[in-house]
Amino acid sequence: MKKWLGIVLVVMLILCSFTVVFAEEPIGDEVLPDIAEGIVDSEDDETEINEDEQSEEISTAITAQSGDIELMDDAIQPMAVNIGDIEYTFEEYTIVPGQQYTFEMPPIPGDDGSIIYQWYKLERNEFNFLVPTTPIDGANNRQLAIVPTAEGYSCRISNATGSNDAYHALLKYQTGLRDELGNIAPDAVQGAIGQRVELKVSPLVDIGNLHYEWYKGWNVSLDTIISTDSTLVINSVSTNDYGYYTCIVKDDYFNSIGLTTILAPPTNMNINFDTFVVVPGERIEIKGTATSTKIDHADGSPHTMTASWAKYDENNNVNEWWDLKTPDEDGGTFWELVQNGQVNTASSLNTNGSNMELNFSIVMNSITEDLDGKYVIMIEDSYSNRIFQQYVISVEDYTQTRLVGTGGTSLWGVLHPAAELWITPIEDTAIINMFNNALSTGESIIWMNDVSLGIQGQADEFKGELGLSIPVGTQYNGQTLTVLHSTENGLEKLQGVVKDGTLPITTSGLSPFAVVARDTDTAGRVSPQTDDSNKLSVWIAVCMVAIVVIAGMLQYRKRQREF
Repeated sequence: MKKWLGIVLVVMLILCSFTVVFAEEPIGDEVLPDIAEGIVDSEDDETEINEDEQSEEISTAITAQSGDIELMDDAIQPMAVNIGDIEYTFEEYTIVPGQQYTFEMPPIPGDDGSIIYQWYKLERNEFNFLVPTTPIDGANNRQLAIVPTAEGYSCRISNATGSNDAYHALLKYQTGLRDELGNIAPDAVQGAIGQRVELKVSPLVDIGNLHYEWYKGWNVSLDTIISTDSTLVINSVSTNDYGYYTCIVKDDYFNSIGLTTILAPPTNMNINFDTFVVVPGERIEIKGTATSTKIDHADGSPHTMTASWAKYDENNNVNEWWDLKTPDEDGGTFWELVQNGQVNTASSLNTNGSNMELNFSIVMNSITEDLDGKYVIMIEDSYSNRIFQQYVISVEDYTQTRLVGTGGTSLWGVLHPAAELWITPIEDTAIINMFNNALSTGESIIWMNDVSLGIQGQADEFKGELGLSIPVGTQYNGQTLTVLHSTENGLEKLQGVVKDGTLPITTSGLSPFAVVARDTDTAGRVSPQTDDSNKLSVWIAVCMVAIVVIAGMLQYRKRQREF
């Protein structure tokens, strides 16, 4: 039976294979779309032929009409160009010295060939205006190809109707003067009475010939040049020499830059204060002191010192300075923060003999995110000596953080963003004695330090409870150790189980800690009491009971056999 069943299955498989291989493709819906597509294509071809014939006829008609129009245009005579109607135009070119450039006068509509072109150099006159000067020989076309040697070029056109300077090409030379000339540093050059001082300007790189013009005063008058050297030398400083000096530097390509410095008496001005990392709602106070040498002015005016502050924008620029004043005084636009009590400022000047001292403070009562950023404080005296101090207010929030201190001690919790973990020896003998007096017989202190968080500013160090992990060594693994904690309310005792050589505890505050362990030389090692050890004891007891029961049963059967 099994044999015949196998034969039937083989025959059925062979029949199925033949059916698949020799099946013919039916002509149905899948074939008809291809035939229809062929019919449509043939119609499209005929349509395209008809459209081509129509396009050719239309094109022929347009050609004939345009021919007529061209005949009419040829019959019209061009009108004469009125030079007075040509509008003045100009172009600006940024060029590299020594290279050839082509300047081109815009085409003039209706030019019948009667217009005459003439190019000129543009040079400055006594009123500092660029004007055309001597004509350039041979430059009589609408285009001028030349290696520029002037600040610009002008093209004058003329015919029977008149003449007109119709085109100016104004040139800007790329020489690096503005980018590569070194500024005068520092902002104020100091010089004592009778001292020889030098005010010097020099380029950072070689950019060719430079021309210098030195002027005295903040408002430069071009007819009061006091030196044309790169270095202005004052052999013996007097009080009349103090003040602003400006140097205008020019190159051979008509670029110029003005640099200003100050000659002032010597000063010992300085300011010092901290920078801040704060959290929203925190209050910070920025204090500073600036001192300066008091030197009388030649005109008898008083010597003063002022403090200003500013916030940098996203491009690290200062847009506005705000004077440090008392809250009831007016200030800049930023003073809205003073009026609503968010920021208070104050400054006071004290004089003592030959020195002066300026004290100032900036109090931000409740930090908000809009106060986040980089700030600068400027102290300036009446001789324009200036000093600057930058600081940053970084507004961040408390986060879950883990810190590691000296020796592997770690602390975790919701901490201030600027918190730092400090592990330091305990120096207070009263606290050390308190820890020692708390020891029982056979106990000793194996770790003792002061644990604290150091942060910038005046803020809470953490929120909620803290986790503290103290390294004690693997020899204490599994033991429950006691931690002594010195608090404001006295001595607190905490406990934890040592794992991997560290003792973890939970605490609500930081201060001196001490870890206590049994002295192994007198009391021996304390046996660990854990849940696993209790379970092991139960199993051992069960096994012993089972052995006793089995032994009893065997003994009972033996006695039964004897009887």
